[in-house]
Amino acid sequence: MPQRVPQRLSGIDEIVLSLTARGSTTGELAARLAEFSGATVSQDAPSRITDKVVPR
Repeated sequence: MPQRVPQRLSGIDEIVLSLTARGSTTGELAARLAEFSGATVSQDAPSRITDKVVPR
C-alpha cells in the first residue's frame, strides 16, 4: 500500500526539498537551514526532512 504524503509542508521542509531537487548536498542544506533559522542544524536534519516526504 502506498504511503500517504503530507498535504502541507512547513517553510523549512519546502526549502529543503527545493534545494535537494537542485542537487545540494546535506552539508550545503544544513548550512542554508542554519542561515535561515539562525540555529545550529545537524547534517542529518535535511535527510530526516526529505525522508518524511520521500521514504527510502
